[in-house]
Amino acid sequence: MAPLIKDLLDAGCEVRGDEASARVDARVKTRRADWYAEYLDAIIAVRVVDDVDAAIAHIRRYGSQHRVHRDR
Repeated sequence: MAPLIKDLLDAGCEVRGDEASARVDARVKTRRADWYAEYLDAIIAVRVVDDVDAAIAHIRRYGSQHRVHRDR
């Protein structure tokens, strides 16, 4: 995880994450509210989880599920 976060930051991407990811690099901003956001910019929100099940639960809770609402 550390090399990826560092590479993203060095490339100019803003990384917003949890406490664990912030320990990797001081440039990581810890703003949990960002997990609900989708960005149209070089910004990524990350969270360190224990396993795949925790990752799926996180995505289900905070992700948009790529829902598309169409008027008919």
